[in-house]
Amino acid sequence: MAKQAKTRRTSIGPEKLYLSKAEKFLTGAKLLIDEKNWEAAASLGIHAIISSCDASTAKFLSRRYAGTDHQGVLDLLSGLPLADQKELKQIKRRIGQVLAVKTNVEYGDKPVRSGPARQIVAEAERVFAWTQKHVR
Repeated sequence: MAKQAKTRRTSIGPEKLYLSKAEKFLTGAKLLIDEKNWEAAASLGIHAIISSCDASTAKFLSRRYAGTDHQGVLDLLSGLPLADQKELKQIKRRIGQVLAVKTNVEYGDKPVRSGPARQIVAEAERVFAWTQKHVR
């Protein structure tokens, strides 16, 4: 039996708030990339992805992920009632790859380098664009 994701119910309409937060985090991440502030850019990119996930699950499931291990959101995303399940699987893979490095980016004892920070922000852009397509 699959493990149930820890969630919180959402009211009707919060997906717009989460989408707005995602956009603001992404805008900040891009500005910080330009300033070569790799740690902050990567962290905001990760939070753009988390807020994008919240927007999608709030819209379609009236729930958002509430666990401490953000990887758990992938189980919740699996329940999205989208026609293109192949596309959903691809976006979940992207999300999972970024969330796998969240702890190291935010709390690790090594600096975040340019390449990984740029990759995280690029993935955040892709996830945000996908979310916009389905949530708006």
